Amino acid sequence: MKLTGTVLLPLASPDDARTTAKAAANYVGTADHVVLVHVVEKAEGMPDAASAEDREEYAEEIFRSAEERLTDTGVSIETKLLYSKKVSEAVMTLADEAGASSVVLVPRPSSRILSLLVGDKVRSFVEDNEVPVVCLPADV
Repeated sequence: MKLTGTVLLPLASPDDARTTAKAAANYVGTADHVVLVHVVEKAEGMPDAASAEDREEYAEEIFRSAEERLTDTGVSIETKLLYSKKVSEAVMTLADEAGASSVVLVPRPSSRILSLLVGDKVRSFVEDNEVPVVCLPADV
């Protein structure tokens, strides 16, 4: 399988960025463009736990972690930092705006209890959009 067009990679943390970029590197070499996106989840009515500068520095760390694993693919890379109350909605809105041909992710491990409490974020990506979602295994 090879990915083409504009590929969107949502990234949650530096570890997730390394895992996702490593898995995606085998497939994005034929893509025109890769957009790395990190969404800062905003709690409604709650003060931010970190400053905007801290959030931007953390996002840069995430983007560097992914870029290090994608540089050999030769594909152009763009980064986007978004703020939203709903992460999956922000990612899919960006996918539409960027004309993405796919959203690529590696499902993050979570406990059964956590999944019951916060819902299955992968399912919301897959069910609630028109852009194809490609889920890659972490160990490709």
